[in-house]
Amino acid sequence: MNFTEMMLKLLPYWYYKIEKPFKMSLKDKMSLETYYCLQILQQDGSMTMTDLAARLKISKQQATKIIDTLNQHHFIERKYNERDRRYIRICVSDSAIQYIEENIYKNTDFPLQLEEKIGKEDVKRLEDAMATLLEILPKLD
Repeated sequence: MNFTEMMLKLLPYWYYKIEKPFKMSLKDKMSLETYYCLQILQQDGSMTMTDLAARLKISKQQATKIIDTLNQHHFIERKYNERDRRYIRICVSDSAIQYIEENIYKNTDFPLQLEEKIGKEDVKRLEDAMATLLEILPKLD
């Protein structure tokens, strides 16, 4: 089986067996899109809306909607340039980091649901596979 064939066989499983159930386990806590935005800001530091949209690979209008949502929850801060108030940098707030740690990382029952379905050993194998993907996929940027 070649790379393309394996990827095309994997993606539906990933979506229906991992991503979609995980989104459901988050319920109203946070969307994956807003989480990813916060992760980028936390990882790369503050950035302009234009830089953020480019990093997220979405339009500036889409990024603005995400930032507006995050701002409503006080998860981001806007830092204005003293010389030019039009120049705004977006950064993650402390409350966002605290919220993610307390409500996402600690209170997601999804790993337990997986364990019930496939067992501890296969969950560990899946974690190892994801660790490998996390090493390799960022190189694609």
